[in-house]
Amino acid sequence: MTTQKLKAALLVHGTFVKLCLLLEENRPNNNTSGIWSTGSI
Repeated sequence: MTTQKLKAALLVHGTFVKLCLLLEENRPNNNTSGIWSTGSI
């Protein structure tokens, strides 16, 4: 596995984890404004 492929895999995995965390945080209180105010996905 090349370094470039490894970096791409980590980036995709990291983005997926962040999206899951944002969805989990948003689920109980339905605070959509909190997600957009962070400015990072």
